[in-house]
Amino acid sequence: MRSVSFGALRPAILRNLACLCLTLVASSVAQADGREPQDVERETRVFRIFVDGTERGQCTMQIRRREDGTDWVGGNASLLFNYYVYKYRFNSGGAAVFRDGRLVEMDRTANFNGTQYHVTASATQQGLVVDANGRSSLNSPELWSTTCYQLPKHWEAEASSGARRIMVLDADKGGRLLGRLQRVGDETIDIAGEQKPCVHYRVTGDVDVNVWYDARLRLVRRQSVESGHKVLMDLVQISAE
Repeated sequence: MRSVSFGALRPAILRNLACLCLTLVASSVAQADGREPQDVERETRVFRIFVDGTERGQCTMQIRRREDGTDWVGGNASLLFNYYVYKYRFNSGGAAVFRDGRLVEMDRTANFNGTQYHVTASATQQGLVVDANGRSSLNSPELWSTTCYQLPKHWEAEASSGARRIMVLDADKGGRLLGRLQRVGDETIDIAGEQKPCVHYRVTGDVDVNVWYDARLRLVRRQSVESGHKVLMDLVQISAE
């Protein structure tokens, strides 16, 4: 791979770090009668984010399992890179709703050191409508988000038998990426100080990402290589509410 200075990688690395963090604050999908679905379970997950072994930020993921079977996922994240006299900051916020791991609604913003992005998504009968800074597109309902919160459940068997072609939504800028998903295998990893059984998947193509899910098929680790730099998002705390 061609050598690139770390300073030149700031926008690319921060873009991918942003995709790591499902940084959401408020939104929901109303039931047909207009009543807001009630929460039946609440959980908060705290992740640390590292670049080449140095901690650069933190992500808090709030999960609300609701009575209609959907997951509302929210939280906050911020990253800071210090380059001698220069600082690069990233912040994001928004909301998303998932059903069986499939994205059905999203509204999030991202600030890349002053450059703003606003991306929304909504499931319709025709497909998933994505709007990025005012530009709309109609996409397959199978479009997966780079937040990697969950895999759609029906993908599991296909990924186990061979690589599955997927289209991935850049959740911070609204672009689409082509990839191939494959199940790597079962592994035991440390989750918040305890050894837990997990399943490991890898996505290659326009992205090169490894993700680990726990027995509930919720994200516990995400690792990628960006122009030779290792980027890791690692779960360090789980708390029920």
